[in-house]
Amino acid sequence: MTRFSASTFQRTLASFGAVVFVLLAMEIVLRLFIATPSTTEPDPQFEYFQRPYSRQVFSSEGYSRTRLNRYGFNDSDPLPKKPPLRALIVGDSFTEAMQVYPDQNFGSIAESQVNGLEVCNAGRSGWGPPDIAAFVKLRAAEFRPDLLVIQCNDLDLQEFTRDWEIHLRRTDDGYQLVIPKKPAASSGVQRWGADLKRASALFTLIQRRIDVLTRLERDRLEKHFSPPPAQAAENSDTNFPSDAVDMLVYLYRQMSRIYPDIIYLYIPRIDYSKNGGELTTPQNREVYLEFARRCGVTLIDPTDALLKEYHRSGQPCHGFQNSEMGKGHMNARGHRVVGKLLAEELRKHLP
Repeated sequence: MTRFSASTFQRTLASFGAVVFVLLAMEIVLRLFIATPSTTEPDPQFEYFQRPYSRQVFSSEGYSRTRLNRYGFNDSDPLPKKPPLRALIVGDSFTEAMQVYPDQNFGSIAESQVNGLEVCNAGRSGWGPPDIAAFVKLRAAEFRPDLLVIQCNDLDLQEFTRDWEIHLRRTDDGYQLVIPKKPAASSGVQRWGADLKRASALFTLIQRRIDVLTRLERDRLEKHFSPPPAQAAENSDTNFPSDAVDMLVYLYRQMSRIYPDIIYLYIPRIDYSKNGGELTTPQNREVYLEFARRCGVTLIDPTDALLKEYHRSGQPCHGFQNSEMGKGHMNARGHRVVGKLLAEELRKHLP
């Protein structure tokens, strides 16, 4: 009986060791080639930023491996000595551009085509117009930019009044930019989960997969129990505030008091399956065009150039083989098109 127990213990110990070895091997492979552990750090104003100089491997849509700069953005540090023109791009995940390698994003493309130009990337996933304006107000001075490029897209128009985030509040005489202070403390379970994601790429990947599956199941249930057509329209991507143009004008005026030289860059969503390609939500584009007319600002609209490239090459400028071609973020082809247009505009601002 004793020998049997000892033998069982040895087999159990060997099995446990094998499992640990496999998990460690998976962790190493994931860290090197698939996904890094979470590197987010809490921020009292902007919820979180990525840890400075953290290594990033991104593979859920497109693929890239990079190291962030001292601000936690997907870029190198600003040059110690300012060149003739430094442009700061502030935007969301289209600017962050983790789906492609850093030298393939539109900011890097523009910088490579204009002598004397430095483009600093300050893109962070999930940001909307209020977040961008708050960052310009509170943090942009660290970059000492000569001009700003504000990146916007169709989905931004639904992100003005998220009360739990940085948002715009309507007042009797206009609007107010509200920057809620994020609580520093969290529950023990939340802290434990965050610590585990920072420690393990495997756990981080599992958590992300659970989030995706949860979102897909929620969408499936919403579709199954969808409201009548009239109500469903209220939930579409065109359901932006009726005063969206006024809100954009307000935010522009707030930023232009600090940085008078501002360029807007609109990133469209295109349905490549219809009529050789057309805008998914042309109404949203009209909001930005009307805003630009009212404020007299430059709005770079690459829609026609992206469609022209699609007709020339037969390849969409959005989407990736490991996600869905034609949908999602821009691929390297799309970034090249946008980067060229951005370079042409920034070249005009060289001293």
